[in-house]
Amino acid sequence: MKLGKISKHVGLLMLSMMALSSCGGSGGPTQGMEAGHEWVDLGLPSGTKWATCNIGAAAAEETGDYFAWGDTMAKRECVRDNCCTYDKTPSELMEAGILDSTGNLSKEYDAAHNIWGGEWRMPTKAELEELVRNCSPTWTTQNGVDGCLFTGSNGNMIFLPVTGFKDATTIVSAEKFGHYRSSTVYDDEFRSYELSIAQRGRYVDCNYRMIGFAVRPVLKIEK
Repeated sequence: MKLGKISKHVGLLMLSMMALSSCGGSGGPTQGMEAGHEWVDLGLPSGTKWATCNIGAAAAEETGDYFAWGDTMAKRECVRDNCCTYDKTPSELMEAGILDSTGNLSKEYDAAHNIWGGEWRMPTKAELEELVRNCSPTWTTQNGVDGCLFTGSNGNMIFLPVTGFKDATTIVSAEKFGHYRSSTVYDDEFRSYELSIAQRGRYVDCNYRMIGFAVRPVLKIEK
């Protein structure tokens, strides 16, 4: 084979490898931007993409803002008297338009959708469980902040830092635990589902709606 043909074939091979690297092969892109915020594809069965940082944060290791369940703005004080969803049954929340027919917050009460816009929203309970079930967790420190690195089946990763939680005006357990809101209601008047992370484990549980937790948004991209 002549030198010119060899160079041509090498060039085509390099272009093909670059395309596969940026687009994740035939499965579509593995990272991108939506409404000015970065997302990562972790190879999850549902196709859910995860944001690389929390609402109110500029980097993955920053806590960001704290939200009561159903609030679309961060508050100076997180108490039951200023929580619009506290002391309401799922039926009452649905009648008020706070819940949709799937048992998740409607767009008007979803912090991620209202603050970030685009297709961003808060994760559901099922999506939090999918993250825990399908990604390999590693407790680590990033830029001096402890947290959990979730590695997907495709090798992509997101870092969820410890956040603690906001009770009234006090931030509690900020160096030990991370608490992340879902959009899914629990079947009583007071609680909703959330993701808890700590060095000893990660699990999806329920907690009180009026407490301030971090939010890590998600989205799905229609093919």
